[in-house]
Amino acid sequence: MLNKLKETQKNPVFLDEVEDMDVDNMDFPLPDSTPGMPDMAQLQKMMQGMSSNFQPTPEPKNDHISVATGPQGVRRLSPDQYKDWVTVYPCYIDVDKSTQQGRKVAQKSSVKEPHAYHMAVAVQRLGFSVVYENKRHPKDWANVGRVRVQLKTNDKRCINPKIASRKQLYAAIAEIMPIVQKESSVPNTYASPLITLEEVDEQRKAQGLPALSDMQFNNPLAPGGGAPGGAPQTPPAKPKKQKIKYVRA
Repeated sequence: MLNKLKETQKNPVFLDEVEDMDVDNMDFPLPDSTPGMPDMAQLQKMMQGMSSNFQPTPEPKNDHISVATGPQGVRRLSPDQYKDWVTVYPCYIDVDKSTQQGRKVAQKSSVKEPHAYHMAVAVQRLGFSVVYENKRHPKDWANVGRVRVQLKTNDKRCINPKIASRKQLYAAIAEIMPIVQKESSVPNTYASPLITLEEVDEQRKAQGLPALSDMQFNNPLAPGGGAPGGAPQTPPAKPKKQKIKYVRA
């Protein structure tokens, strides 16, 4: 009975699929073109006019420029020019890191407290061009900084035949890092997780700013702030309003 009902009625509830209607099976003649609609030539002209009026907005150019230092001196490069350089993080040669934490050289050849600044100096001594970036490794987020090293030329030739692979580069950096660490210290301009509160206060005083310790002492909301001994300061009492009596004459 349900099938008969489908055959006799055109209720859309019973239609499982929309039937495709072939216009060639219609009895009435088809018009040459739909009234009120432009032909293909007119449609193409309309599309060309729309495309000329609405040009796509050009993407902004990346003006970020990095400084690369090497045997050729100082060069200014865009990120596209050194995107294929080898990336080296401090954790690659950190003696306190395990292989799961990012160390890529043998522990006996690793370095204590490596910093990207010293790594950049070591790379220059090895005869490579280097770019310092303020990036961090996801497994070593506290140690900020990494270096990008040009291991090969643009035509894929090794700059230093004795250092032709990434592992050889990591080992060479770790080998001369202790010498670099003794001869130079990390400038205060570089972000370092090892900087102490005293060094921060010295930098602030040199800039004419109050020390962080003084700011904490004078802040009553900070722990131990306010009065000496950590006692919270008592807010001053509000002045009482004086009552004025009016006497009738």
